[in-house]
Amino acid sequence: MKPETRSYLLLSAVILVWGVNWPVMKTGLHYMTPLWFGVARLSLGALCLLVLAVLRRRLYWPGLGDLPILLSLGVLQMGGYLALISSVIALGEPFTAANLIGLALISFGLLLVLAAPPASQPVPA
Repeated sequence: MKPETRSYLLLSAVILVWGVNWPVMKTGLHYMTPLWFGVARLSLGALCLLVLAVLRRRLYWPGLGDLPILLSLGVLQMGGYLALISSVIALGEPFTAANLIGLALISFGLLLVLAAPPASQPVPA
């Protein structure tokens, strides 16, 4: 399989998984609070990555100096983000002009990524 074809297949898989993620989150929020749902998602993801790292023999433990960075990223970036997104879904926030502008900007960024030449091709000067 050509690397470009493989890249497009992987991109399609990511888009599909992210697209299916929203209905799954909406269903999951019927059974638990947004915060606990975020905790469950992160825990399941961490467990899957741990198993994958062990099976591939690529498990590396961080040093003590890395712990403040890891904790800040884990709590603020991942935990806070998931709790916020889950809360918006659970509370049923309506679409506003600001939401639509944000969606348009995200879509534009995705189009820029898709329009970029593959990394294996030189960028024209």
